Amino acid sequence: NAKVILAGYDSTKIPQVILNSGQELDVENGMGIFSRAHTSSGPQSWGGTLRLDNDGQIIERKFEAKYRVQESSATVSPTKMLVFYRGVDNPVSISATGVSLSDISARVSSGEIIPRYGGDFIVRPGPGTKATVSVFANVNGELSPMGSSDFRVEDLPDPVATVDGLPKNGKVTKSQLSRFNEVVAFAEDFLFEVQFEVKSFNVNVIGAGNVNRIIKSENSKFTLEQKELFRNMRPGQRVFI
Repeated sequence: NAKVILAGYDSTKIPQVILNSGQELDVENGMGIFSRAHTSSGPQSWGGTLRLDNDGQIIERKFEAKYRVQESSATVSPTKMLVFYRGVDNPVSISATGVSLSDISARVSSGEIIPRYGGDFIVRPGPGTKATVSVFANVNGELSPMGSSDFRVEDLPDPVATVDGLPKNGKVTKSQLSRFNEVVAFAEDFLFEVQFEVKSFNVNVIGAGNVNRIIKSENSKFTLEQKELFRNMRPGQRVFI
């Protein structure tokens, strides 16, 4: 879009703006209104003649201009994984052809997207199995769509609990039991950096006659009662954490 104007315009005289192709532009407030859509990219040129009848004297001024057409495009790159995971911050980097990073904004169809700096954003997806990130460029105060990308949305995998890195099943010595300090939860075979917090856990010792004794911890640490339970265990007893 462009406007063609003759300096020193007289509001009582309406100019003609005729392109080299012979097309005459509409004139609003003394300005020729030029608008052109393109189906291909690359350099473009245009021009024509502005003609003004000045009390019988025809004034003509030729003009020409050039511009470049670029396809609207945007790149949304997940910096951690190929999907968005619910419940954690998913960092993405966004860029758009020919647009400064400060003029880029983004929206997500489900959840929220939070700008950081330098084209970096945080996505926190909402419900559903898909989230679409749409990118916009601020052009002269107006938001122009630059493209969008679809992402799968998945829940985080269930965490796995461990104590001192010991396997889920197997034998443990009484000496090892005495050194137990904390239960840790982590996502097994999962590359995303996520911290799980252990809120509580039970220690269940099976004694004589298959009698269960269960003691609960209200955080990730073993309690004094639980450690006392370990000290009183005999060889061959089973313990579940």
